Amino acid sequence: MKAKSGKFKLALKVILSLVLIYFIVYAAVFFYSLKEHLPRKSKDLERTARILHLENFDGQYLKRIETHQGFFNNGYYYSEIQFTEETDIADQLEHQIEFWRKLPMPSGIKKDIVETNRYGFDEYKINEKIVFPFFDQGYYFFTFPGQKSSKKNTDKVYNLKNYEGDLNYTLALYNTSTRVLYFFDFDDNN
Repeated sequence: MKAKSGKFKLALKVILSLVLIYFIVYAAVFFYSLKEHLPRKSKDLERTARILHLENFDGQYLKRIETHQGFFNNGYYYSEIQFTEETDIADQLEHQIEFWRKLPMPSGIKKDIVETNRYGFDEYKINEKIVFPFFDQGYYFFTFPGQKSSKKNTDKVYNLKNYEGDLNYTLALYNTSTRVLYFFDFDDNN
C-alpha cells in the first residue's frame, strides 16, 4: 500500500511541477509581449513617423493611450501629437501623395468615425475613449494589411466599428489649423 501511495505522490509532484512550468512560461511570454508594445516616448515618435512615412517628426504628446495586451497583443494605440510652426508637418503630407490625402475622407471611412454629439456638433469618434473635434481642413492617412498604398481601395465601404473578423488598420488625421496629429493603430490578431 505504501508503494502505491509513494508513486501517487511522485506523479502528483510531477504533474504540479509541469503545470507550474507551463504557467511560468506563459507569464514570461505575456510580459515580454507587453514590453514590446510599450515603447519609450522618444522611440514611440520614431515608430509613429515610420508607420506614417514621415521624417523630421518632432511633436509633443497631448494624449497617449496603449491597450495592447494578452498573448496576441490585441488592442489599440492612440496618440494626439501637437506640432509647432517650426515643426509643422503639413508640407510633408502634401508631398506624400501615395500615403496621405487631403480631407474630406471617403464616405466609407467617414461614416464609421464621424458622429453628431448631443449638442448637434460633428466629432470624430473611434470609441468611447477616443473622441476629438471634427475638422475638414487637413489630411488623412488610412491603411490596412495587404494594401499597397492609401490610393487604392479607399473608396470601398469599410465598416470599422462592426467588422466581424481580423482587421488591423491605421488611421491618422492631421488638423492643419491646430497642427495636431491624431493617430490610431488597431490590432486584432484573433
